[in-house]
Parts: sequence; C-alpha cells; structure tokens
Amino acid sequence: MEKLESVDVAEAVRRRLRSVSDIDDGYDFNIVELGPKSNTGHLMVLCHGIIGTVADFNNMVTEMQSVERHAWSHRMIVLRITSNGGYHKTTQGVQFYANNVVREIKSFIIQNGDKFDLQYFSICGHSLGGVVAREAIKRLWEQEILVPGSKIASSPRKNVKGYRQLSTVLFMAIASPFVGINVAKERSCVGALYKTLAPFAAGQTAYDLQLDDRTQEPLLHRMVKAPYISVLQAFEHRVIIANVRNDFLVPYNTAFIRDLESPFKETNIKQLAFKNDICPYLIDVEKSKFCVPPDEMPPLTYDTKRSQWAAPIIRELNKVSWIRHHILMDSEHFPQHAQIIEKHKGKGGVECLRFVVKEIEARIESCVSRSLK
Repeated sequence: MEKLESVDVAEAVRRRLRSVSDIDDGYDFNIVELGPKSNTGHLMVLCHGIIGTVADFNNMVTEMQSVERHAWSHRMIVLRITSNGGYHKTTQGVQFYANNVVREIKSFIIQNGDKFDLQYFSICGHSLGGVVAREAIKRLWEQEILVPGSKIASSPRKNVKGYRQLSTVLFMAIASPFVGINVAKERSCVGALYKTLAPFAAGQTAYDLQLDDRTQEPLLHRMVKAPYISVLQAFEHRVIIANVRNDFLVPYNTAFIRDLESPFKETNIKQLAFKNDICPYLIDVEKSKFCVPPDEMPPLTYDTKRSQWAAPIIRELNKVSWIRHHILMDSEHFPQHAQIIEKHKGKGGVECLRFVVKEIEARIESCVSRSLK
C-alpha cells in the first residue's frame, strides 16, 4: 500500500510539472544537505560564472560540509545550478542564463519544496553568476515566489500558482561585474583590444556586459529599474566580496559599484591593515592608511558616451546598502578572479574560500536563528 501511495504522489508531481510550461522535470539536481533535518529548509543557490560548471563550487561545497569549522543550526539545501554549464550556454547572454536558472529553481521547489519544508532563500553568484543572480531573483520576485525576508513566516505559504513562497535572506556576489566590463576609459591598447575581441570570445554575454557607445539602452542599465532594486532591498543581507587589485576580468569599480578611483592603487597606499584573525587577505579598511582616503578619491574617468550608462547604474545600485569585503592577494596568487573561491587548488584560495563560507554562515545564521525563536 505504501508503494502505491508513493507512485501516486510521484505521478501527481509529474502531472503538475507538465501543466506548467516553464517547468522541467528532467533536471538532475546537484544538491548537498547540511544541518539538522528536523528544521525548516533554507534553499541556497550557487551560480557559476562564464564558461563555468558546477565544479567551480566543488571546494566551496566541501568547505561547507566541514563539521570542524561550520555548525549549521538549521537545514541548508545547497543547490548548484547545472543547466548552464560550459562555454555555449554561458555565452548566450545574461537573460538566457537567468531563464535557465529560474526554470531550475522553480522545478526544484515544485519537486522538493514540501520534502525539505523550504521557507528561506539565499543566492550566491561568482563573476557573471552575480549578474545572472540579479536577473533571476527579479523574475522570481515578479512571480511572487520570493517575498521580503522581513516577512519570515512560521509556516509555509504558497502563491496563487501553488509555489511555495520563500523569504529572502542573503544575496552574495563574489567578483561580479555589476557595472559591466571596461567601465573606465581605456588608456591602453590592451584595453581597447579586449573591448573589441570580447564579443567574439564570449558572444551575447560580452555584449550584455559592455557599456559601449551604442544608442540602445544596455541590459545593465535596465537592471537598475524596478523591480530589480526592490528585490535587492527585500534581502536581509547584501554582500559583495571582491579583489581590489590583480583582477583583470572584474576590476575594483565594477565589482564594488564605485564611481571613484580605486584607493587601493600602490601609489595611494601608506600602510594596509588586514583582518588576520579572519582571513590574511581581508583588508581592514578602517585601520589602513591612505594618501587620499577612499571617500575622497577623484571621480572615475569614463568614455564620454559610456558615462551616461555607468553613472546611473552606480547611483541606483547604491540606493540599497551593501556589506563590502575587500580582498588583496599578491600577483603570485594568479588568477585571483578564480582563486577568490578557490576554483583551482592554489596559494591564497583556501583562506579566501573559508572566509566566504564563514560569511555565508554568519549572515544566514543571524537572520534565520532570529526567526526561529
């Protein structure tokens, strides 16, 4: 009798999936479960960058599973997006990538929402994954699958289409180009060559991330209008972790959403202080000494036409508060863009990755633990 009941439930789920056009029941979900199974579930989504795969987060997931360093007090379901792996899918544009992310998340909620008693939602994107995450959460917000973290409920809620509604907790971006590539004026032949060749190497995705001299409004500019900002504001925590130097793919200004010159240039630094008790590469900005303080740096110089796009992007994104963590690894820790999540085994990556996971744990625990009291 129990077997018949389980078959009936499975068939009901399949019928439900077939009845919704933007849902797919063919996913091979890549999940890891952490913490006690008796508590309500927290869905943590990981989005990789361009030409990436789920393997980009192998070391992060392994670190999350370390019982010696992490004690998750509630049920965490870590979902690594599998539907966008490789070169072809990640170069089709931000919206193509985000559409696949949304389909996979919705499919997971439909098939596993009740099983894991999902009530909370967090998302972390590395590189392009951070931009894609913003597009994805906007769509989930419009479909009323995500609700403000401040309205955390003690029991499951569903929207009009029957989806579980999840309370927004943490949005984290790691070295993500929120203001696009080539934000500042190209002062070298290398910069100009990079701008020219990027679309050929990275397709529509590169075009989406450029604020060039086109007359049509760039995607990144559209992504600072409502409800893009509204859904960001709905998260309890918004965190940026990025390199201050030595990251050619995502330099300081686009990663930290700043319209001033970087204060971390070698010529502007008197003495840098680090939070060695947390991470030897994490800068203590308040204790560091600069020739020109960070908030008094001169404005960033843009190409004339590009400035009409970059300036409002920076202004609008800074209408929400961000927790910013500044990482500095020496040039020997190449490539820093990948090492910040220890995408490959190498010097510096272990310490940075442990900090990233500790930050995820601290932000999530502080919010969800408060709601469970």
